[in-house]
Order: sequence, then structure tokens, then C-alpha cells
Amino acid sequence: MKAALYVRVSTTEQAEEGHSIEAQLDLLRAHCARMAWEIADEYVDAGVSGKREVRPQLGALMRDAKARRFDVVIVHKLDRFYRNLRALLDALERLAGYDVAFLSISESFDFSTPWGKLALVMLGTLAEIYLDNLSAETSKGKRQRAKEGLANASIVPYGYLRAEDGRLIPEPFEAGGVRLAFETYAQGNVSAWDIATLLNQQGHRTRQTTRFGSRPWSKDTVTCLLRNPFYAGLVRHGKETYPGQHEAIISRELWEKAETMRAERSLRGRTFYESSRIYLLSGLLRCDQCGETLRCQSARYGAYYRDTSKERGIACPCKASSVRTEVIDAQISELVSSFRLPDAWQEWVLAELQATDEQAALEAERGRLQERLRRLAKAYIEAGLTEAEYERERRDILVRLAELQSPKVDSVLDAGRFLATLGPVWERATDKERRDILRLIFEAVYVDLDAQRVSRVISKPAFEVLFRTRGKKNDLTETGL
Repeated sequence: MKAALYVRVSTTEQAEEGHSIEAQLDLLRAHCARMAWEIADEYVDAGVSGKREVRPQLGALMRDAKARRFDVVIVHKLDRFYRNLRALLDALERLAGYDVAFLSISESFDFSTPWGKLALVMLGTLAEIYLDNLSAETSKGKRQRAKEGLANASIVPYGYLRAEDGRLIPEPFEAGGVRLAFETYAQGNVSAWDIATLLNQQGHRTRQTTRFGSRPWSKDTVTCLLRNPFYAGLVRHGKETYPGQHEAIISRELWEKAETMRAERSLRGRTFYESSRIYLLSGLLRCDQCGETLRCQSARYGAYYRDTSKERGIACPCKASSVRTEVIDAQISELVSSFRLPDAWQEWVLAELQATDEQAALEAERGRLQERLRRLAKAYIEAGLTEAEYERERRDILVRLAELQSPKVDSVLDAGRFLATLGPVWERATDKERRDILRLIFEAVYVDLDAQRVSRVISKPAFEVLFRTRGKKNDLTETGL
């Protein structure tokens, strides 16, 4: 019998007796030793709430359960696995579908029996009631702290330091950057990108760090700063704000002026959007070196697809940072308008999708890639793999996994009928319609910025099968679609 051990601690439980990672693991390992079970793997989610649906190691456990890499999942207590009843029952149903058993050593129930299932529902209900009560009490406590003018965030906001007595006081240099951001924004006709550039030029950096040093300011980090009333001496809880006990960095008048300007810009932005430029490849373009999304940007002399990885502290070996939109749009337009399906494409599709040997090979390759992804995560955590190396290899694996998806026959046939009439439709389509067509066909389009050309495309699963009818790869550096 192969067992998978799952343990979880939330931030507030790190030091609680019986809840620490090592305490849980020791109990689970001892149980496996008594039962003479082999431990296939240990999955640890540290500092993650049981209410959260997305937990990295729990996700890895469920994928490995689907691949049948173990026979039973063991937890210390039921609430270590899930506190939400519906999510808990769904997860256990999925495990049962994978033919993987589940054991909680504290509750000592076999959840495959009728009585075990009844006990499971009762325990899950109690856990959910506890979580709801805890959330209500936590929210009540945070609201009271806000009413008293105390901050709830565990991280000290940019621009402040924590004094010895626990009070938050302004940090002179950072506070100057905060004032510069608000004063510049309140003048009008200045974007968050403009302010980020200004802050970076003046030597200001965010508190986020990478192995390359502190991250520069970006549009997103500036937007978060400008939306925080804490700098005006206020504490926010939900939709309410209360006078804070901390010293304000900006005046209430400046805050309100910035708020008014943001509302005006938001209104102008919605009005302008309807008549603004349509970018055919917005949301699809990636740099083929670092894998980061390219931003769409209009400038005085035209429009560009632009890489902002360096501004965000991400290493990218490309020398060029942008490419004119018309250059890449023309390449994609030529590619799409020239595509033709062979006369016998429907027969080929049916034969391709019904080939059991290919399906088995596809599943085997998917399992191999998922195992690589799991080992990569462990290497990043335990073996000192750099962030850049981890992200680069992870993206490559995820792209290959996306290419392995096996769509249903009906989806492929529908996609084929769409492609059969694509030529004339594309010629008559507006820019907005062309953008929607590209989003329907492609998952991602990779660009070689130095060569100013499309290097590779990743198709949606149904279209990927059809593109194989030409016997060519989706690598434009070789043969095109």
C-alpha cells in the first residue's frame, strides 16, 4: 500500500501544539510504519487557510491521485484537508473516482462505508460551522480595530516604519515618493505608468525584491498606492473608512483631489474605449525568450507590442523591447488567411481522434510532464533553483501540457467547419472581429522581439488537431502552421 501524506497549517496555527508541520508528519509517518505502508510522497501547504480552494500542494496531490501514484491519502484531522463541506465532499468524491482511499487518523473513520459517510457529513458540517464562526469573529475584530484607527494589515504599508512602541511612523524618503505620486496624479492628464516612470527616475523602488534587487515601480503598484486611503490618515475596512491613529503622509484635501481625478479618468477611459484602437493580439502575445505577456501601447508615432519584463525586475535576454503592431499583425493575418483544409479533413480527424494507441501515448506523455512539473517545484523549494530558471521551465512544461489536450470529436468538427470558411470571413472582418477570431483559435502567440517576427503559436486544442492535417508543427521558425 502506497500512502500520500497531506499536512497543512494556517498562519495563525504555526505555533499551536498538535498543528505544526513536523507534529502532523510525525503522527502520519508513525501510522504508516505501524501499518507497513510505503510513503509515496508528502504534501505540505504551509501558512495556507483551509478555506482557500487554491493550495499548491493539495493541487499536486489531486493530480498525482488521478495518476494513481498512491493508494491512500492520510491526514491528521479532517479540517487539515478541507474546512468547507461542499469542497470536502467534492474532493473525496474525486478521490473515490480515482480509486484512492482517504483516512483521517484522528477521527478514525473509514469514509467508504455508509456510517463513515454519515460521520463525514457531520464532521464536515461542524468544521464549516467553526470556520464560519471564526470568519465572523475575525471580521468583527478587524472592524473594531479599524474603528479604533488601527491598521489590520500585517505588512507595513510602503512609506511607513514600525516604531519601537508599535506605532506606524512615516519613513522620510519613501514618504516623499508617496507625496510625489499623489501630487503628480492630482494635477491631471498623468497615468499610473507616467508616475511609475517618474518614481523610478527619482530613485524610488518598491519593497518587493527579487534576486536582481528591489522591483521598480509599475503601473499596477502605483495604482495600488493611489487607491490606499491609509496615506491620508484613514483606515479602511470593507467599504467604510475611519480616522486612523497614525500620522498622515498626504492631506485629506490632496487625497480627495486624487480620488476626483481617478473618477474623471475612469469615465474618460470608458468613453474613449469604444473608439480606441483595437489590438488584434491583445492578451495573446508572449516574448519567446522570457515568456512574459507583451503589453499593447500607443505612442506618438504609432502602436507597439511592448515587453515590460525589465521594468518589473524580470530578466529577459532580448535586446529589443517592442515591435510595431502592424508588423506582427500582418504576419498573423497572412498566416490565418492562407490556411486551407484538405478535402478529406473530416475523415482524417475521425481517424486521428479514434486512434487508441495515440490516446494512450498522449496520456503517458501527460503523466510524464505532470511528474516533471512536480519535481520542478520541489527543486525550486529544496535545491536552490533560481526564480528565472523555475519560471522558464514551468512555462515550457505548461505549454506542452496544453498542446497535449485531447478535444472531443464534435469540437474538432465544429472548428473545422469554421476554418473551412475562414478565408473570406477574415477578409471582410473588422479589426474587432479579427481579434475575436484570433482569440478563438489561439492560446498564445510568441514573438522574437530581436528578429521582429512571430516565432511560434499555440493553438486551442480543437484547432491543434486540424493544423496537424497539414503535417506541420506550430513552429513558424520551421514550416509555419
